[in-house]
Amino acid sequence: TVSIKQRLIPPSRPISPFVRVEASLQDVDSDDADNALILRATAGCDFMMSPDMALVFEGGLSEAEALSSDGTGNEDGWLMNVAMQFYWE
Repeated sequence: TVSIKQRLIPPSRPISPFVRVEASLQDVDSDDADNALILRATAGCDFMMSPDMALVFEGGLSEAEALSSDGTGNEDGWLMNVAMQFYWE
């Protein structure tokens, strides 16, 4: 998986939106029929609850492309993530 995350406002602010783009290579089985390239694009926001803890909401799209002619891209859909993130120095 390769991921690039760009913050639109620094995380030191009370609200910090961001965008993320990811690409993953999925090898489901030992044969080449189930290999897929998964592309994801998400947007989210950190809501600072304290100076070192944030509540994170993120959502986006996932698209799969089969890497062989007989494979299926079955990872298409929506993504939603709710998490807590901690910062330390």
